[in-house]
Amino acid sequence: LIISGTVSSSVGNIGGFTIDSSEIKSNNASGETGLRLKAGGQITGSNVLIGGTSEIAGWNVSDSSLSKGSVTIASSTQLIRLGGVTDFTNDDNSKKGILMGLDGSDYEFFVGQEDTNYIHFDGSELDIKTGGLTLLDGNLTISGTISSSVGNIGGFTISSDEIKSNNASGDTGLILKADGSIT
Repeated sequence: LIISGTVSSSVGNIGGFTIDSSEIKSNNASGETGLRLKAGGQITGSNVLIGGTSEIAGWNVSDSSLSKGSVTIASSTQLIRLGGVTDFTNDDNSKKGILMGLDGSDYEFFVGQEDTNYIHFDGSELDIKTGGLTLLDGNLTISGTISSSVGNIGGFTISSDEIKSNNASGDTGLILKADGSIT
């Protein structure tokens, strides 16, 4: 059968699809399964394959990434990026954002503004840098007040009323009491 011109029908079946006044649907469509093209503009597919380069609601969709603006999820590089940070070198203080994923053979995580205020895990070490606290390469620098009612620092024990060397016992060792006495 060869037809030329316009074919018009309010209902029917063509090549495995049913046509009615509100939609075109695959004959296996039921509920939310199958392919459905509705008169209101909705397209529903229970097993959709979108290949190549496409756009959905302003998002760029490719075989290896999903992106919009400064947000990217890329399976090819195994990276998720939010904002302007594009690598883990941490060398440009104008870049802000979140970056996580594979860098060489390690999975890394970065959040913040490069070179100034950030948290960066490089797969084995955690670095934190803020205005009052810096933890880089295992070294902790704190500016401001440190408060503790108990604890241990460099061979000394802190309690609620004294600081004493860990070898202090009776009259031996160094003991600094809250009342000002030193023994």
